[in-house]
Amino acid sequence: MPEQDISDSPIAILRQRLSRFLGSPASWKRPLREALSRIGANSASAVIFGGVLRDLMLFGNAELPRDVDVVVNGIDVNGLERIFPDLIKNGRNRFGGLRLQPRGWLVDIWALRDTWAFRQAPKGRLVLIIWSEQLS
Repeated sequence: MPEQDISDSPIAILRQRLSRFLGSPASWKRPLREALSRIGANSASAVIFGGVLRDLMLFGNAELPRDVDVVVNGIDVNGLERIFPDLIKNGRNRFGGLRLQPRGWLVDIWALRDTWAFRQAPKGRLVLIIWSEQLS
């Protein structure tokens, strides 16, 4: 059986597609990049999850995601409200996160400690796989 090249792994493919998606200079992605860059500017880290990752795996960068789901570590919900006062639309989403609307995008964002997984996980049992890339 031939050895599989690690660059062909689903995680490697997803990383490449996510990098291309976020790093694309396309002007229509600028509002999303600018919103996400505020997180790093406030010394926090973020994880993108949910349907956008599924869509990147299924369709590559050809499809515009319906929304982008983000969890932030290092900032509580009050901090998120201070970072994004101009982007908050309709307050909280149905799961308790904030609904942001940077021009043409829907972004649901949560503080890590407020997520269902964090609140429900037995102490010491929540495992996060963190991958980061600097947004410019």
